[in-house]
Amino acid sequence: MEKAISKERASGRGRLYRTMVSVETSLVFLALFAFLFFVGTVFPQSTEPDSLDAYREAGGKLAWLVGGLRLLDLFHSWYFALIAAVFALHLFLCSLHRLGVLRRRHVFRLFTREDLLQRDHSFSVACATEASPANMEKTLRRIGFRRIRYFSEDAHVKRVVSERGLPYRWISWLYHVCILLALGGFCVSYLCAFEGDLTIPVGGKKSVALRSLSTKWSHLLNLLGLRPDARARHVEIELERFITEYTQKPTLQYPDEPAERLSTAWGLNHAPIAYWLTADSFYPRDWFSILKVYENGKLIRKKKIEVNDPLRYGGLTFYQAAYDYAFDLQVGDDTLLGIQAETPFMIPQMEGEFRLKTPRLGSLFRRDGSIQILLPSAKLQHRPPEDAPDRSPDSPPAGNSARPWNTVAELSLGTTTEAMHMNMRLDNLRESSVLSYRYDPAVPVLWLATTLLMVAMAVRIYLPWYQVRCHADNTTGRTVITVSLRLVGLFTRPEILKRKLCDAFRE
Repeated sequence: MEKAISKERASGRGRLYRTMVSVETSLVFLALFAFLFFVGTVFPQSTEPDSLDAYREAGGKLAWLVGGLRLLDLFHSWYFALIAAVFALHLFLCSLHRLGVLRRRHVFRLFTREDLLQRDHSFSVACATEASPANMEKTLRRIGFRRIRYFSEDAHVKRVVSERGLPYRWISWLYHVCILLALGGFCVSYLCAFEGDLTIPVGGKKSVALRSLSTKWSHLLNLLGLRPDARARHVEIELERFITEYTQKPTLQYPDEPAERLSTAWGLNHAPIAYWLTADSFYPRDWFSILKVYENGKLIRKKKIEVNDPLRYGGLTFYQAAYDYAFDLQVGDDTLLGIQAETPFMIPQMEGEFRLKTPRLGSLFRRDGSIQILLPSAKLQHRPPEDAPDRSPDSPPAGNSARPWNTVAELSLGTTTEAMHMNMRLDNLRESSVLSYRYDPAVPVLWLATTLLMVAMAVRIYLPWYQVRCHADNTTGRTVITVSLRLVGLFTRPEILKRKLCDAFRE
């Protein structure tokens, strides 16, 4: 009885193992991940704590279900982590199982001429000499095949199994291992990565730690009673200079007639298209920050970064994210200090709200190839109060979105300008660069795993692999070699290989 129970348990464990390493289980996981990725695409993903409130304010439906299932942060939910962990276990068991299969020597059964002719890509070749069976292996080696198995019943019948190309079975195992390695990298990134933002004024410095105590790895160590070391390396980032470059934006003058507009758009009208430029027809094309990295008071590195060219040091990566401007605005005898660009403010004894637009300063690259240095200036805009007496009864309800901003003056730095019957002047322009930084120790692992994965999959899909089974028989005094081809890869050319083999065996 005990033997029967233990045998039943062993059989159950065997079924579970076969299920975990089966191709059907892989397809179930792929379908499940495809569904989750679709849901994550439909619902905007955010790690902000007020994302559910924003979803409600935007008119989102079933907020209780969206919040309960964490659909707005799906890829950090407990069930997604559980599915990913089971999938990693599935890949690990599949890799071990496949490795055991690959290490065992493949057993080739004895085959006959009739067996080969029943397969696809099979043919027979009548040889000119009786020595062809003996030279069959040399002939295959001469055109790039290596022998896997050799059968010889007697002097008249010989069988050879040969292969050419990269071993696709090992390549398939390799990209499974790469996926497993990438999942490990994602796990390390989830536990150890951290990120943040810096706003550095020109000439200013900010300190950044190369390790954070707010990561999930630090929380895990605290739960285990292993306090992480609070001491961490710090680096200082100094902004030496912030540069803005502009380019001109022409406005094309299309013909008024629809037929002429259509022919011009399709290039059928050979007349050149006119365009016009105004003083304001330019826009920023790039931003640069010249950064210096200090550690222990010593200058370590200096680099000019831009949007797609970050600074990397000590595992940290600094990206050019945005910019910030602040001014001092003198209005009559009063001075307003530290006014931020694009931020509404009030001027004493004046009604409504004001704001200063982002100033234009830097280099303007004109279409004729010349470069113009722009003098710092910013537009001053005004918005009337909600209860303004000149509002029409038919006007839309008061609110920030219903009250448009009106440009009342263009203020140049250091120059007094009259605006709304008041003398105004911009002073003390302060430029700041907004940097985002991220520390992720798993980046090298992820780069290696994904690169190897793409290369292995491309090799597995495209590059050719051939297996040739040859049966040579000259018992009747006339030598006939029967060949069967097995092909893997999109670049396989069976007809070309068949012609080469026929020519080689007939020599």
